[in-house]
Amino acid sequence: MAAIGTGVIILIVIWLITIIVTLLLLAIPKARYASPLVVLVSVIVTVVLLVYPRGENPETQEEIDTIYFGRLTLLIAMAVFLLGGLGCVTVFHWMTPIHATSHKINYQ
Repeated sequence: MAAIGTGVIILIVIWLITIIVTLLLLAIPKARYASPLVVLVSVIVTVVLLVYPRGENPETQEEIDTIYFGRLTLLIAMAVFLLGGLGCVTVFHWMTPIHATSHKINYQ
């Protein structure tokens, strides 16, 4: 069996709780709008846990990636804009009502 670290277990627990709480909030009509807040908090906690690892820091490391945080910030920004764009497409394109039109015929 593969060795799973503590951080992976914490992330799995966080996202399982997020899914359960989100589904429960979606079932309650007045609390439906709080579910994106729960997901946003989970995303922030996940990003913090991924950006600041607490593992061993070997001193014999020869190569250091100096633009790691820049690439990570760009990746997070692209993911946020992708989700926002998909949300806009869903709301403004797929959920646009299509109304039937009536054709008036003149019988003369």
